[in-house]
Amino acid sequence: MAEDEALPKKGKKLPRWTLILLAVAVVAGLVAGISAIYTSTRKDAVATPPHAPTAAAVGADGCIAGNINDAVSLLKGARQQPHTSQGAAATAAGFLRFALQYPWPSEQELTTVVSGMYDLAPGEDAKALAKDALSTSAPENAQTAGFSVADGRYVIEQGSTQDEVQVSIASQVIIDGRARGVSATTFTMAWSDGIWKFVDSEEIADEQPILDNGVAFVGGC
Repeated sequence: MAEDEALPKKGKKLPRWTLILLAVAVVAGLVAGISAIYTSTRKDAVATPPHAPTAAAVGADGCIAGNINDAVSLLKGARQQPHTSQGAAATAAGFLRFALQYPWPSEQELTTVVSGMYDLAPGEDAKALAKDALSTSAPENAQTAGFSVADGRYVIEQGSTQDEVQVSIASQVIIDGRARGVSATTFTMAWSDGIWKFVDSEEIADEQPILDNGVAFVGGC
């Protein structure tokens, strides 16, 4: 895959299955030093904007898969999320943490998650998508990498409906146990078969508005 394909263009709408590929590009880039310093303060020190509900009122869980963060835990947590925008936000955060972790999930685990939480288009095969995503090279100079929403923020975007929610999430990048940067993505989640499913995603070039105006997750890992 060419470099200009690995890193999405600014403001470009991501294809349906590049979330996992984006994980590779973002983590690899951050390990190489291509990242801004994470400058937001901890969630207990950031005042929630007057127009936004408090985290306690909103109730979006930032750790639906727990510290195990495997396919079984993620799917169990996702099935417990309510048919609300907060449920969509919690599920998106869980999908983010699972998909963008290194060492990568196994092909079987990723296939399980894609089958249960991905809005597959006609002709798309979960196993083939998982295999393709996991064929990408691992990040250099890192033993572990992933994303945490413990100090992250989310914004439910205008135009969201009861059954389709757009939620922007700013999450902290953790490499070998240390915070190394911040990334932001807008997820489109659709309610289907009693669960919020991933539909699409789009890179956010400037994460600061999400950090400034977003709502803290309840918990988070």
